[in-house]
Amino acid sequence: MRKRELERLRGTDLIAKKAKNGLYYVNITRGTKGGRTKVSPIMAKSEEELEKILAMFKVAGTGVVCSGKYGTHRIPKT
Repeated sequence: MRKRELERLRGTDLIAKKAKNGLYYVNITRGTKGGRTKVSPIMAKSEEELEKILAMFKVAGTGVVCSGKYGTHRIPKT
C-alpha cells in the first residue's frame, strides 16, 4: 500500500467477512495511482495483531483509520 492510500483509508473500506483463504481484505479506492481500485489483504503477524487492526477499522467507522484519533497511529508526513 502506498503512503497516500494509507492516509486516506477509511473504516468502511474493510471487507467485513473473512475470505476462503482465511484473510481479511481492504478495498482501496482513494489515493490510488490512476484512480484504479485495489483489493489488498491484511497481513498480520499474529491473531492478536489482526484483532487490533480490525478493531481500528471498526472504531474509525466512516472516519480515517490512521488519523491519530480513536487510539490509532498517525502516518508520519516525511
